[in-house]
Amino acid sequence: MSTTARVESRPDCDLCQSYGQRTSAVYDARTRQGAWAYLCLRHFSTHTEGRLGTGYGQRLVVEGEERPTPKRHGHPHLPEVGDEVVVRHGASAWNAALAEWEGSRGEVVGFTGTYYQVRLSDGDVRDLHWQHIERVPTP
Repeated sequence: MSTTARVESRPDCDLCQSYGQRTSAVYDARTRQGAWAYLCLRHFSTHTEGRLGTGYGQRLVVEGEERPTPKRHGHPHLPEVGDEVVVRHGASAWNAALAEWEGSRGEVVGFTGTYYQVRLSDGDVRDLHWQHIERVPTP
């Protein structure tokens, strides 16, 4: 299974709907409770393991929608697609799994506009906030 799925339009987040709110889903993913749901960024980070791929979920890509591209904008520490990064746990970790990945290296393979998609050395692709990754300087 790919880490992305092409859709004609974004469905609403199933969890936001249950609270009477309307938010566009960014993922189709398995929750920690085992059920699959369309999830917004917030609910993906709070109700899943934060993983993409077979058995975990996919990021929804709208047909014809231009993909955001990260730009350093004069900040040399921000990575771009293709850069090698290392995971840093930090005090503001949103997911306890970050402690497990501390020090892991990976390659930035995508960008969702908020999160970097990082393929870690174990082959898994994770969506990580820029505060939890650090670009490895090239010699």
